[in-house]
Amino acid sequence: MRMSGTLWMISLLLCIALLTGLCAPAAAEDAAADFQAEWKENGIEFAFSAPDYPFLQIEYSSKFSSGIFALLPTDGKFSGSIPLAFVHPGMTVKIKINTADQKTIAEFAPVSPEFEPYPAAEKAESGSLSGVTVCIDPGHQSEYVKKLEPRGPGLSGSKTTVGGMARGKYTLRRESIVMLQIGLLLRDELLSRGADVVMTREVQNAGLDNLKRAGIANDANADYFLRLHADNADSKKSNGIRIFSPYSSTYAKELTDAKTYSLWANTLLDAIKNATGQQKGYAKLNNTYVGNNWAKMPAFLIELGYMSNAVEDELLSTPQYQQLLAEGITDGIEELEKLKKQ
Repeated sequence: MRMSGTLWMISLLLCIALLTGLCAPAAAEDAAADFQAEWKENGIEFAFSAPDYPFLQIEYSSKFSSGIFALLPTDGKFSGSIPLAFVHPGMTVKIKINTADQKTIAEFAPVSPEFEPYPAAEKAESGSLSGVTVCIDPGHQSEYVKKLEPRGPGLSGSKTTVGGMARGKYTLRRESIVMLQIGLLLRDELLSRGADVVMTREVQNAGLDNLKRAGIANDANADYFLRLHADNADSKKSNGIRIFSPYSSTYAKELTDAKTYSLWANTLLDAIKNATGQQKGYAKLNNTYVGNNWAKMPAFLIELGYMSNAVEDELLSTPQYQQLLAEGITDGIEELEKLKKQ
């Protein structure tokens, strides 16, 4: 029986499809089925098996970067790393595994996990800050706690906590994570010089309001309360480090006069500038910040830079610069201790 033209064409296409399947290497869904990705501070390390391929191409893209590179296997296993300038929780990187003729045999889109804090360094038995207790308060947290709080002892009125967390215009990293990273480095730097350190939080979902933050410092009888923040501004050119301290709350007045408090804040600011090379910034006394007003020890809310500024946004998430900030703040505490002895 003769086949019609339509049946003949369908039969021909089926034969081609069968032949193509028989001649092809591993099917797309089978290739790299054991793909594994491990997120690092500066990118992704990956590995997978594809024994039917002598070489492959990796194509990747994220919000910040993209690239292509070739890979050769070792005993049928491929492995490599994808460099990324910045990694933030929830970040997705699209990865394609391509053949030499640009056919994609597998695609993956791993998502980065939440930031995990690491254990504290061992405290030095003796050092320049032995006997000094510092409370570090990394600003913000993953979930905004909205609450009406009394402005401070000796101050009238109340203030609703502000949930405006900065986020990097370039890196897209949240202020809460960046400040926690810097806070942990600062913790270890202080410990290395013999200080005792108390953290208001070491996790993202801490559920803290400003009164609780100050309360942690007060309960620890801390000598200093360091509140780490970053800022946003409408102008992309805004930059610099700023420090804010209280001046007319009951606790602030019991500590010292406004002139001395200003000297303390500027001493800390100068130390941070010297360590980082940043020369723009200022120190100011005000009653704006509830957490400052309720602190019974010298309190410094430190705006470490502007996440709306492309340069400072990148710097604040760069490990080397984060370490310089930690060292500068610690140098500042050392200078403040010297002032006490004068």
